[in-house]
Amino acid sequence: KRVVKKEHADGSVTQSQFDAVGRLRTQTDAAGRTTEYSPDVVTGLITRITTPDGRASAFYYNHHSQLTSATGPDGLEIRREYDELGRLIQETAPDGDITRYRY
Repeated sequence: KRVVKKEHADGSVTQSQFDAVGRLRTQTDAAGRTTEYSPDVVTGLITRITTPDGRASAFYYNHHSQLTSATGPDGLEIRREYDELGRLIQETAPDGDITRYRY
């Protein structure tokens, strides 16, 4: 079962809609603004999120379903790299800063 309606302490309500296989497709806030979620047909992973104002973020994954890059509505991108064991080894921020991980 999926939560399709949340009633918050302040009385506001958030509603969610799911597709036939249970993937989140939309969330609508108390003001009626809807955010759309676009899952990959095969993996179900979210590949695009579009906000009520039409701004979109895109998400890309490797064959292990690990996030390899994400591009925000401002066009800025983060990139991630993984080792052969699937562990995150490097993340590159939009400004070019690199964080390396060692195990």
